[in-house]
Amino acid sequence: TAFAQAEALCDGMKNQNILVYTVGFQVPSSGPAAQIMRNCATEADMAFLPASGADLTDAFKAIGRDITRLRISK
Repeated sequence: TAFAQAEALCDGMKNQNILVYTVGFQVPSSGPAAQIMRNCATEADMAFLPASGADLTDAFKAIGRDITRLRISK
């Protein structure tokens, strides 16, 4: 299934120490797609499920800040 393929891809990336962020725009938070998004992300706080355009902007700003901190720390 598509979900199984997505999980396999995410697991492969995480097994290679790649940090995975997920963004599911207008994905219902209680459905199977949301669960895949949460499972795929490296950490729970790296999965975003924005419901509006403003929330989507905030999600990408948060990801940008996190990536900037990673660059500075390495």
